[in-house]
Amino acid sequence: MNQNIKKLLMAMAIIYLLFSLFQYMSFMFIRIDNSHADEVSNRLQEQVNNQQSFIASEVTPFTWDKVYIFSPYTTRNMMEEVVGSKWAASRSYLGWQIEKRTDPLPDDGIITFIFVKEDQVVCDLRWTREDGDLLFLVEESPLNYNDEVVFEK
Repeated sequence: MNQNIKKLLMAMAIIYLLFSLFQYMSFMFIRIDNSHADEVSNRLQEQVNNQQSFIASEVTPFTWDKVYIFSPYTTRNMMEEVVGSKWAASRSYLGWQIEKRTDPLPDDGIITFIFVKEDQVVCDLRWTREDGDLLFLVEESPLNYNDEVVFEK
């Protein structure tokens, strides 16, 4: 009996390790280099402060085809369905696991910008409405690279 329990525990440990490895590989496959998010946020903040129209591509140091803008409380599953792709913006596997379990962010002041190039997410930006209310862009979403953004007066 004791031998059977050891075999069962060993089998369960192997299954757990394989499952964990699969999860980690999934994370590595969908992980994006989100290193430009802070720069995009800073450039966007400049445009918000100016309150003048601008071309959407002016706020990014990289090229993209479309940017999808999501309103607060939009779930990750809803975003992935609209964008047509899965991604992980977290720098770590643990961060990704936490992000998956706390989605959507429980805050009506956060707008999400998802930049896409050739059907792949290249930047995931969380924008707080305290920095400038860009909620009007949700209705214009998605924006193309050369679209003009005009602030409401």
